[in-house]
Amino acid sequence: MRRRNAAVAMMVPLVVTDSDRRLLVAGGAAGGSRIRSALLQVLPRVLIDGEPAADAVAAPRLAAAQSAVHLEPG
Repeated sequence: MRRRNAAVAMMVPLVVTDSDRRLLVAGGAAGGSRIRSALLQVLPRVLIDGEPAADAVAAPRLAAAQSAVHLEPG
């Protein structure tokens, strides 16, 4: 048998708890190279600014891709 090269799958499940292990945020994203940067921009809006998750996800975000930076409308 030959080993097959598996396709790279980008998926980020996310769970954030407080010091008492109470759930603060659960979410994630699937597909694409912008997952990490999107989560890193959404999380502070929710956890620090207290913004509702839906609003934080819908907000514009920056995404770096190769030699360009894109402004995503949200």
